[in-house]
Formats: sequence, C-alpha cells, structure tokens
Amino acid sequence: MMTEKIFKAIWYTKDSSNYFYLILLISISLLPLSLIFFLLIHIRSMLYKFGLKKVYKSSIPVVIIGNYLVGGQGKTPLTIMLSKYLIDKGMTVGIVSSGYKSQIKMPHKVNKDSDPYLVGDEAVMLAQMTDALVVSGSSRVNATKMLERDNVDLIIHDDGLEHLALSRDFELIVEKNQVLANTVSDKFKFCSLLPSGPYRRPKFWREGVNKKLHVSLKYEYENVFNPASKTLSSLKDFENKTVRLVTGIAFPEVIQSGLEQKNILVRSTIYGDHHTFSESDIIFNDSLPIFVTMKDYVKLDKFDIKNVWVIQPIPILSESLDILLQNIIDLTKDENKGNYSS
Repeated sequence: MMTEKIFKAIWYTKDSSNYFYLILLISISLLPLSLIFFLLIHIRSMLYKFGLKKVYKSSIPVVIIGNYLVGGQGKTPLTIMLSKYLIDKGMTVGIVSSGYKSQIKMPHKVNKDSDPYLVGDEAVMLAQMTDALVVSGSSRVNATKMLERDNVDLIIHDDGLEHLALSRDFELIVEKNQVLANTVSDKFKFCSLLPSGPYRRPKFWREGVNKKLHVSLKYEYENVFNPASKTLSSLKDFENKTVRLVTGIAFPEVIQSGLEQKNILVRSTIYGDHHTFSESDIIFNDSLPIFVTMKDYVKLDKFDIKNVWVIQPIPILSESLDILLQNIIDLTKDENKGNYSS
C-alpha cells in the first residue's frame, strides 16, 4: 500500500506542487528501469507475434476495453454502457472480469448475489448493472472459453490489453486526460513508461488488432441513490451541504472535484483501490450523508447503513464511439450470429 502511494505521488503530482521538480528528478532517475521494462515487454510481444508463445483466437468476436495507465480510467463504466447498448440491440453479451483481489483462481460465473470478495468487486458490479453473462477469472483465455460454451454473440473484456495470449477483434482505449494533465509524464514524454511514469506500454504500440479506438471519457454527476429507502435524489438537493465521500478507487479526486463543482462540501475518507471494507470504515460520529461509488457499495450493502448514497455518474464519450459500436454489430452479423436492430 505504501509503495502504491509513493508511485502515485510520483506519477500524478501536478506542476503546481512545490515538489514538482523533485518529483521530476526521481522520475528521471527511474529511466534505466523503464528501459529494461520496455525491452522486456518488447521481447514478450515478439514471442507472441512470431508464434513462439500461443495466442488463442476465439470463435466469437472479442472486444478489449482497457487503458495504458496504471489505475482506474473508467473501463468498467464503459463496459457497462457498451454491454447495455448491445443488449438493447438484441445481442447476447458475455463479460470477462479479471477478479482483481478476488479469492478464486479458476473462471467463475458471477451473478447479482455473488460475494465480491470471492469473485471481485467489479465483477459483481457488472452482474448487478447489466443483463450480460459475467465470468470472473485471472485466465482470460479460460474465461473466454467458458463464455463460448454459452453461445454468446460477443465477449467484452473489462481490462486485458496486456493479455497477449488472447486474440481480439477490437480494442477500446479509455483515456481520462485530466488525470495526467500537467504531470511529469505529460510535460516530459520520455518519463512516461513504468516505473518512471504510469504507462504500462507505449501509446504507439500495436499488437495486430483489427480495430482500435481511443475513447475520451468524462463524467457528469447528476444523481445519487439511497438503497435503503430506494430514493433517487438530484445532487442539487445537496448543494451548499456537507457530505462524506468514502471510497476505495484509483482516482477519488476526480469524483471529489465533480461533487465540488456542484457546490457540495466534501469531507473525504479515502482508502486504497479495491479496499476490503469493514463496518467501522463506514461509521462516523455524525449524521452526514455518506457518498460511495457502486464499486464500493457492492462490498458495503451487507452492513445495512441507512445514510449511504450511491453516486450515479453519467459517462460522456467521444462521438466516434457510435461508429465503433455499429462496426461491432456489423462484425457479429458477418459471423452469422443473428439479426439485430440498429
């Protein structure tokens, strides 16, 4: 956890910080390790490219939704949006989640009532918020094979750009440019690759993907939902009031900023990404409304705390996504998977 915080400080400190140039020197000092990392991922890529390591090609179209940066960039919300869109078109969609920090090793089918600590918090969120068939597992190839047996029309992988053992038909690269704006890796491009910067591979890298689209992703914050009372409220109801933001996600500052732009006073209690919550983490000596993300709530609902409100952000995507979605539908038609509305 401490190492994660240190590197996050190195990668995402803004140039307005008094420590910016110290961070720059630290980042530069890590460049030899970045060179070694680059050579290793290049060698690995060549092993797959020339058939020295096996690549599995699914009989069903595969879409990878990922990002180049370490940390959350909105992959799961985009996975939810895409799957809903395609299901509305009449398609049967399967989703693979990595089950990060879960207890399982083999692929496991996930439903709305699955234990998030067993199968992963994001996997449960996907099952609760879509009508897709969801499989959690660290082996994306085996998880894909499990969904093939269910005869789905399309398989979406939430994350998985670096899983080169799995062939894919599309890659959607999610970018939140505001996260990197005015950081060392933004202003000094040579300090971008791990561990000097937060990039897991160079942005120019192409792994033989048929189609690739970079998707700019932002959020509008409009509503919150209280599961105990089944109440949906506008954030306008909380203007000029104080709320608690309790969350364990990669970039909580993005949510805090979004709430503050709505003239909401925010007291933040921030835990590490994919935090394992205990009841004491969510109990305070006051009656302030507690705002959480859906990713947090799937691990908190068992505590039955009445003043928890789930933030419901609205993803705002680049217009070019519509074109790609139509291409996905056209691809599945070519595979004789059925007829879908458009």
